[in-house]
Amino acid sequence: MVRIREFRAFWLMVGIFAAIFVIIAAIGLNASAEGSNNDEIFHYELAERSDIEGGTAPQIIEITLPPPPPASSPRETRSNMLSLILTSSFMVGGILGVMSFLFYRKWQKNPINSGNGVFPIPSFLIIAVLLFIAMTMVILFWTSSVNATTIVVDQGGGGDYISIQDGIDNATNGDTIEVWAGTYYENVVVNKSLIVNGSGPGVTTIEGGTNHAVTITADSVNFSGFNVTSDTNHYGIYLNAVDNCTITNNIASNNISGIYLSSSNNNNIMTNTANWNFYVGIKLWYSNNNNIIGQSISNTDHGSGISLYYSDNNNLTGNTTNSNNNYGIYLISSDGNTVENNTASENGNGIDLGISDSNKIIGNTVSSNNLDGISLRASLLNNIEDNTVDLSGRDGIRLYSSSTNNAIKGNDTSHNKDGIHVLQDSSNTTIEANTAVSNSNHGITLNFSNNCDIIGNNASDNHDGITLEVSSNNNTVTLNTTNSNLIYGIFVGDSTNNSVTDNTASSNENSGIRLSSA
Repeated sequence: MVRIREFRAFWLMVGIFAAIFVIIAAIGLNASAEGSNNDEIFHYELAERSDIEGGTAPQIIEITLPPPPPASSPRETRSNMLSLILTSSFMVGGILGVMSFLFYRKWQKNPINSGNGVFPIPSFLIIAVLLFIAMTMVILFWTSSVNATTIVVDQGGGGDYISIQDGIDNATNGDTIEVWAGTYYENVVVNKSLIVNGSGPGVTTIEGGTNHAVTITADSVNFSGFNVTSDTNHYGIYLNAVDNCTITNNIASNNISGIYLSSSNNNNIMTNTANWNFYVGIKLWYSNNNNIIGQSISNTDHGSGISLYYSDNNNLTGNTTNSNNNYGIYLISSDGNTVENNTASENGNGIDLGISDSNKIIGNTVSSNNLDGISLRASLLNNIEDNTVDLSGRDGIRLYSSSTNNAIKGNDTSHNKDGIHVLQDSSNTTIEANTAVSNSNHGITLNFSNNCDIIGNNASDNHDGITLEVSSNNNTVTLNTTNSNLIYGIFVGDSTNNSVTDNTASSNENSGIRLSSA
């Protein structure tokens, strides 16, 4: 039987051998990376000392030396080191395997009396295997970043490359591309998982001309610090079927769309500026679970600040979308999105949802839009809560075209034409705890809408406080305050089976509560 001390001695020998191998390899690699110019210095010293004897003028000797071998790049050095360490690791693993096999053969010939005939494993071999596994895991972890390096792009020739695309083409996944200030006339395609940093959007510009300025086709790209521009038929930054990218601190102007996500998921689009684009500042098309945070978007000529088409479960938070021709924020056939703490002012419409369900519109400031502040058409099960909507040219909050089962709660809708307007069979709507005051027409009004609950709202100082008109049936109006309106506190006309109870309606010019039929 193989004795334990023999194996311990053998394992100690293996460890010493492996350590010596790695140390010698590292020293050799370091020496080869640093290189040596001794031959060059020696030849130049010969030239300096080859004076003609006798004090005459020095002889001029021209020596043509071959160029020194290029020094290894950081990536090459790290890769060589990794290869040597992996080789050492595999050697140790192989020796451990041979040791285990030899021990097993010995045990077959002379089994250790373990009582049950089970092959025993020496403790030293277990420890050795565990150490080998740990070392292998460390090496595998290191391989994820060992090849990462930084490539400098400078159009003036001071970096590794003069074009961004050349830097990308010569990079590998995980590398960083640092782009120095300048205007780069090129169409950049990022097809690797890279970090691409400009020197800031005020000084680093990518001019795409008649094509997309930047196209990203790889996952896990970080792109920041650029001013990107093309023409009114192409995109500034185009994410094409990618995931987990981060786009930050860019200016995307004078494109058809500043930033465009197509079939791209789980990306972070943050703190970019997208002004003066032709159609959309930031557009999502069949793109889900993205974060659109902290953008500044204005002066879109023919479209919207932010548009979502067939895009679900995205988070739109803290964006400013002002002075866009059509919409500040626009959702079409997009479900489960959160639109929160945004500012949408001086647009055609502030926030608009079409055929979009189960979205949350929360805590936004929507002011001075030409038509409606927040509008829903053919949209179901949305929550509109705690928004401030004022100075709209038409309605503060408008539901129409069978927008049913929505909740409108805790909003401040003042100084509009109608504060809250529910019409065209937008039934089963809950309107609760809103402030709808100082509107030029109605505080809250229903037309052709049934089974709605109007509860605990303040609808004062309007032309009319709360009105139910034109076949608005089976609604509940309770616990509301409707004071000091110009005509009616509460008016119900041409509508049946409504419950109007426990409301306060005082100091209205005409009537506190009036019921009327055709």
